[in-house]
Amino acid sequence: MGFRLTKRVVDSIPFPASGQAFYRDAELKGFGLRVGAKSKVYIAESKLNNRTVRVTIGKHGVFTAEQARNQARIVLGQIAKDINPNEASREERSRRVTLEEAFEDFLQARKNLSPLTVRDYRRCIDKQFGDWRRKLLTEFTKDMIERRHQLVGAHSPSQANRSMCFLRSLLNFAMGR
Repeated sequence: MGFRLTKRVVDSIPFPASGQAFYRDAELKGFGLRVGAKSKVYIAESKLNNRTVRVTIGKHGVFTAEQARNQARIVLGQIAKDINPNEASREERSRRVTLEEAFEDFLQARKNLSPLTVRDYRRCIDKQFGDWRRKLLTEFTKDMIERRHQLVGAHSPSQANRSMCFLRSLLNFAMGR
């Protein structure tokens, strides 16, 4: 037996001592509430390619039950069109990554680098790619990288090659992420 998720119903649901509890809406299939030890969060879920896709809509209190239900209709419509909203938002976030953010993530992931290597990488970023720090990774083109290689190579061919090796490593790391 189901019930319609309303503010009164959601407020009356107790927090579990541990883990999570799920409550489904009787009116809209796929709309529900996930209750944790400290929060109540509206969700939308459905099957896509025989896998369950669960999308967080927002916290109870920030969203009313009716606002969350309307948002769930949109999310469920996307899933019905074979669009995974989680993947779409992940792709959108990845399009907004700058060279500087990728570099900081790179350093966080490679904690075993020697201090000397980290210093060399930082110097390379500052000296060779300082004007690219705020540039989105999606804005990089083969031509602009090639021009930078030629520019740096005019002063020091070995430094240009080393810088480009590092940039390639950084870009490959970011793509893998």
